[in-house]
Amino acid sequence: MAAMTMPHHARQAIEAMLAYQFKNPDLLWEALQAAGSCVTNIGGRRLFNDGNKRLALVGDAAMRATLLDTWYQTEHDSDKDSAAMERTMLRLGLGYA
Repeated sequence: MAAMTMPHHARQAIEAMLAYQFKNPDLLWEALQAAGSCVTNIGGRRLFNDGNKRLALVGDAAMRATLLDTWYQTEHDSDKDSAAMERTMLRLGLGYA
């Protein structure tokens, strides 16, 4: 079982590019794992062979909630804007067909 950690210099480079510092660097490392990765354990948590799919599902839900929350705070009509919201989510890869 490979329990690897992300090299510190790689994490620093990614955080610099994103202008964001991760509170939990294990989540960044998990997000970078592709299906079939030799990394099977991150931060004491078992990774499944599907790479970051589980984390991606959580990220998709968070993005949908953020988009909906932003829309909800506007005065836009739900009937008129639902199609536009769906197009936005599809464009971001958050649509489920």
